[in-house]
Amino acid sequence: MKIVLSSTVTNRPQYLQRVIEGYRAVRGIENLVYQPNLEPVSEECKKMVYAIDFMEIIPYINSRVLGPGANTYRALSRAFERSDFVIHSEDDHLWAPDTLEYILWAKDKYQGDKSVFDIGCWATYQHPTHDTTKTPSENFHNVIRRPHYCPAGWATWIDRWEEPNGMASHVDFPDHRGYDFEIQDIRGDRDEIYPIVSRIQNIGLIGVHADNSSFFHQEITNKIWAGDPKIFNTQDWKEVSWLK
Repeated sequence: MKIVLSSTVTNRPQYLQRVIEGYRAVRGIENLVYQPNLEPVSEECKKMVYAIDFMEIIPYINSRVLGPGANTYRALSRAFERSDFVIHSEDDHLWAPDTLEYILWAKDKYQGDKSVFDIGCWATYQHPTHDTTKTPSENFHNVIRRPHYCPAGWATWIDRWEEPNGMASHVDFPDHRGYDFEIQDIRGDRDEIYPIVSRIQNIGLIGVHADNSSFFHQEITNKIWAGDPKIFNTQDWKEVSWLK
């Protein structure tokens, strides 16, 4: 059974093209099934998706515009029909070459740990809980837990999806605050695993949370992330503790 890479695609071809080219450079990407849910709003984006030739693709085109919550729910629901572990990444989430290696390591390590809700991929390096006396290279394969859920590239297991009162039961994620707030509530007191050096670069300046370019570049764009080949090292992945 192949793992499904679920996605939502709207009308942002300037980002989607970069994201697809980023996927091409990801080690092991050919072993995934790319299963995007496309809003019926961009012929250009549709052509980009159908031109992908380096991994299996199973696209779905909505008959009408669903909006972020419903489109995300339908994408995840369809993905879990095909796989018992799903990665979800949107059309403005650029991957580093080792993003999939990180996700697969965390998948195996934390599947049986019910205190873990999901595997996150996005992080801000200069976070107060990180030991930034270490260089980015020293932190390159270090992961940490956080009592939070972040929608900027994440993955989870089918038992978390199907659990009582879990994500599957919140059809179309109707919470008016946004589907990410709804999933945050569903998470409860469980943790997200995430890498200290981000495996996702959020390039979507045009989006719900980006009110202006200065906010986006200050708060969202990672100055340090795993797509920078200068900080790579060959250490093993390991979990480290929050700073107290």
